[in-house]
Order: sequence, then structure tokens, then C-alpha cells
Amino acid sequence: MRFTSTPRGARLARRLVSHRLNDRGHPYTAPANEALTAHPHHGGRAPRAAA
Repeated sequence: MRFTSTPRGARLARRLVSHRLNDRGHPYTAPANEALTAHPHHGGRAPRAAA
């Protein structure tokens, strides 16, 4: 699957990862699931290159 580089795309990707981990035996409240789906600092935006 492909997701756009937008806050919405990042949110959808995190949700998909969370569901897939749950399907594979890592409940939504498991440390592995929470660590991999934590809200990123940049919200799906790539950092700007230094000039």
C-alpha cells in the first residue's frame, strides 16, 4: 500500500500497522504496538533540507 506524505497519510499508515500487529498477536496496548504506532513529531512531513 502507498500513503501520501501528509498528516492524513501518516495517520492511515500508523493505523494499518496497528491493525496488522494486532492480527499477528500484539494487542493494541502491547509495548511493541504502542512504540511502532506512536504519533511522530513531524506528522508525516519530511524535514526541510538545510541550505
